[in-house]
Amino acid sequence: MSKIKLRITALEKNMRKFAIMFMGVKVAVAFGRDSGAKVGYDVRMLSGDIRSGGSRINWVCIVDEGSIFELEVDNELYTKNKNRIKKWKMEEIEEYSLSKERSQEIRYIEDNLE
Repeated sequence: MSKIKLRITALEKNMRKFAIMFMGVKVAVAFGRDSGAKVGYDVRMLSGDIRSGGSRINWVCIVDEGSIFELEVDNELYTKNKNRIKKWKMEEIEEYSLSKERSQEIRYIEDNLE
């Protein structure tokens, strides 16, 4: 499984229920209005702000404009979709291949997230 490491910058404020996603990767996750937000697994936040907000029933996870993250995405998915992304500025950092053991570990963790 070939992965590519990207540095992404939010070009606008992003708000969604539960998680802000980028090419299948959870960039930021919140579990309620007052819970705050956490950076997704294997995602590194370099600058900016993430939080939760909204009403008690209609809460959202928020990533502020200008927030910068580093993450890994599937190279094939990135190649097919990189020209469709409008809310993020992307910069390729490096390409590499995950070991089979590391790939299985990531899938196990993702499958067991609540």
